[in-house]
Amino acid sequence: MNGTQLSMKEDNLLMNGLEIRKRIIENNKLIAEQPHNIFVLNQKIQELLDENRRLQDQCPHEYDEMGFCIYCDKEYK
Repeated sequence: MNGTQLSMKEDNLLMNGLEIRKRIIENNKLIAEQPHNIFVLNQKIQELLDENRRLQDQCPHEYDEMGFCIYCDKEYK
């Protein structure tokens, strides 16, 4: 990870919904910038997706009218 990106270990579980939203947006931007390969998933993309899932697990979900969390994009089920 680069110097501007904190790991989950540094954050622990102290992030609020807006911080989670910001991190997921940053991760998704980094994912979009990574070279994509149809057959092999880029390791960096996998790490970012894993971090997004961990962020979703700690998120204080607030769902919009479409059923998606306004912070982490998780769908209400």
